[in-house]
Amino acid sequence: MKTSFNEQNDFLSFKQDLAKLADSSESGCLMVFICDDNDWDPDQMSAVFTSIEVPLIGGIFPQIVFGVKHSSTGYLIVQSDLEIQPVVIKGLDDDSVNFESLVDEAIDPELQVASMMVLVDGLSTRISSFVDSLFALFGADVRYIGGGAGSLSFEQSPCVFSNEGLFQGAAVIGLTSSSLPVEVGHGWEPIDKGHFVTRVEKNVVKEIDYKNAFEVYQAILAPYLNGKSFAPENFFEIAQSFPLGIKKIDGDYVVRDPISVNEEGHLICVGEMQEGDHIDILQGKADKLISSSSSIAEKLFRAPQPSAGVFVMDCISRALFLEDQFEAELSAIADQANQEHCIFGALVLGEIANSGSGYLEFYNKTTVISLL
Repeated sequence: MKTSFNEQNDFLSFKQDLAKLADSSESGCLMVFICDDNDWDPDQMSAVFTSIEVPLIGGIFPQIVFGVKHSSTGYLIVQSDLEIQPVVIKGLDDDSVNFESLVDEAIDPELQVASMMVLVDGLSTRISSFVDSLFALFGADVRYIGGGAGSLSFEQSPCVFSNEGLFQGAAVIGLTSSSLPVEVGHGWEPIDKGHFVTRVEKNVVKEIDYKNAFEVYQAILAPYLNGKSFAPENFFEIAQSFPLGIKKIDGDYVVRDPISVNEEGHLICVGEMQEGDHIDILQGKADKLISSSSSIAEKLFRAPQPSAGVFVMDCISRALFLEDQFEAELSAIADQANQEHCIFGALVLGEIANSGSGYLEFYNKTTVISLL
């Protein structure tokens, strides 16, 4: 495995480093992580990606991760011996698209697929539907790991790419015959239980318990804000500490991030929800979140592992919540590995994973790790 990590906003260096790693790749693939704050020209990026002959997948993310460092500018290129087949699926904002048919047509049935790396436009409105369709077609025997690309401005733009170019409202999948171990954890805990989503349209929660969603959410949080006002103007600042937890049959949660509120008092979330979802309101403590990441890393390395890349898809809102303590979360993962393991990945808008034994989910505020 070879890497090129640069925290500087330097498009020329990026092109040179990408070409150099592509030229040195007799087999395997390139995984590319670019920071949104670089603000590079989409057409120029797309032209670079289409010029690369080695299988390539990647995205533009709020931040990138290398070792225990995280950066909001620069890029990370990883040359891996992992053999992948990139596939682009478009239409993640299109209500008319049947994803099962689209994916079934796009993926060669002769391919032996044991794992998928799934990168999506994290601000698309039908991510959960797309993820459900992947699971319906390939089931729990396939390992999945990935996340949502995009900007913390929450303005949608082209953000996922392969050798076919750069796309908005799309997913890029890296198919491989290798079975990749995957672990998932979050560490968020309930503070207010027993609510239901009673009116929702895709990722817009309109009513909770048959009442205006923001009014209910606002009332629940009031005792925890020490008199601080909670209004649309400071919604994200407060809401990032109090996500929604969709209760699952096993008692755990799929964490869902409310990122804004519209004029009607509807909560805009990263990822779809369903009418009838049983939700609790969650809160995080730094030690619990860090401990959760340490725990899943310990599980990942429980069996002796050869030198490998530790692929991390961690939620950007965890970093915003933990602030100066976020590097402790990355260190907790590194402490379970050894010096021969290269830790790399991105801070993302939603995480995609299953462990090979459970349902595939689109998470928020969750840490997902794998070994390549």
